[in-house]
Amino acid sequence: MTDVANFELGFGTEHPRSIRHISSEALRAQPFPAGSMGPKVEAACRFVEATGNRPMIGRLEDAVELTKGTRGTIVDPAADEIDHAR
Repeated sequence: MTDVANFELGFGTEHPRSIRHISSEALRAQPFPAGSMGPKVEAACRFVEATGNRPMIGRLEDAVELTKGTRGTIVDPAADEIDHAR
């Protein structure tokens, strides 16, 4: 749980794109700042690689929806590409 709704590509730009599902490999390939989302990205990727399980990143108030897969970002070891939230 964190204070952001999900990981975003292009954070701070005019057109950020929320990530719904992503593989650890695709997530690691994205530019996340070390002092910002970088540590969360690294922790999520390590968790996937060590356990094969799917970490979920999102806000505490969205916990129920996060577990249903309707909010937040799920780092999925079986994901083929980036699935952007709509």
